[in-house]
Amino acid sequence: MSDTEAGDDDRIFGELSQNSYQSDQNMVVTRANPVPRANPAQDIEVRELRIRNADLEIENSNLSAKNEDLSVKYAAVLRQLKARRKQPKSQAQKVNDAIADRVKKIVKKPVWRIHKFITCEKDLKKVGTMVALDCDGVKDDLSGLDPESPEFKAIIDTFVDTYGGIITSTLNEYRSTCQSRVRKVWKLRLESGKPLPTPHQLRQILKRKDIFLDDEIGITSEEKKSILLWYWDELLPKTAGNGYWGMNQRYYGTISKHTLPGQPKKVCITSPTEAMTLLFYFNGYEKWFYEEECAKKKVDVDKDRQAFYTKYSDSKAGQNKWGGWGIKGRKQFKEFRDEISDARGSKKSARAEEWALKALRSEHKIDELEAKRANSRCRKRKTDSHVSEDEEEGYVSYAESLGDDVPAKKRCAGAKYCDSAEED
Repeated sequence: MSDTEAGDDDRIFGELSQNSYQSDQNMVVTRANPVPRANPAQDIEVRELRIRNADLEIENSNLSAKNEDLSVKYAAVLRQLKARRKQPKSQAQKVNDAIADRVKKIVKKPVWRIHKFITCEKDLKKVGTMVALDCDGVKDDLSGLDPESPEFKAIIDTFVDTYGGIITSTLNEYRSTCQSRVRKVWKLRLESGKPLPTPHQLRQILKRKDIFLDDEIGITSEEKKSILLWYWDELLPKTAGNGYWGMNQRYYGTISKHTLPGQPKKVCITSPTEAMTLLFYFNGYEKWFYEEECAKKKVDVDKDRQAFYTKYSDSKAGQNKWGGWGIKGRKQFKEFRDEISDARGSKKSARAEEWALKALRSEHKIDELEAKRANSRCRKRKTDSHVSEDEEEGYVSYAESLGDDVPAKKRCAGAKYCDSAEED
């Protein structure tokens, strides 16, 4: 190889070496400073965080709005509390004898028609309000006031504080009185020898079981009819009272439909009244039989025997504010009330009651009596020209429109049809 060729080889080898070195340097630079590449997992995480942040912002906004609402309500409650502190406090006053007498009459009539028990302060407040709104000397003070106003509530609270004891004691005493009346009617039925239903049988009849068929309660159709008439005409009036099921009501309309004069939406006999009558019967039935057996044998009753005590009431309760009826008795009352309420709307009930009304009108000769009264009115018109329209209307409205306060002797056609004085 010539020197010239050798020199060319060295030059070529040097260029190749330089290129290789440069390539290596470029590779080093590339590895030392890599270009960032896309990471799918990181992108997803970022998006989720952004969504979560947006949700939190919305939630925070909602909480802020709720906080504002609560702040407004809190401020309103504070205002109410301040207003209550300013309103006059209730305080029992000296009992007014005239008002007390009026309270007793209201409890024995409109209150008793609906409420058979008062069992707590809430019940007393409700009944007390009812009494106050119907009580002369109090209702005028309440007239025109908003029931939610502090003035109205203060008057009611004062009234209940003053007369609440009279309300509860009167209701308790009247309930006991009605129980005694039912017992007397039961005893008369026992002595008469007529069909005397067991509590279960009477319950079935009050549930409006078909009285025209002999069925599973163990008495014939004729016995069921006799018991229904007895219940209608003698037993039920002892619980309802003259003002609601006296001569002027029970012979002129059915139990389920007959309404108060001028009040077409208020029936004379409510489901609670029927239920209470039945409860009285269940409560005393065994005790009454036991006492009658002892009287027949002329032996003293054994006060240690279970039969001596009533089923639901406790005579030893004494001055118990809410009376001597326990929870079991009140639950049974509600069960009876619901059963009777459901039955009163049935076709069987309507059929039985229409039959009973017709039978009682026939038995007491009501149609003949009204015919005689009509003839009497005609004769009076011919001889007396000074009878006012009001007097004539009062005379004509023998059926029911004379009102609850008319004495029984004036309402009844004769002593034979008058209810006992104990109900007046």
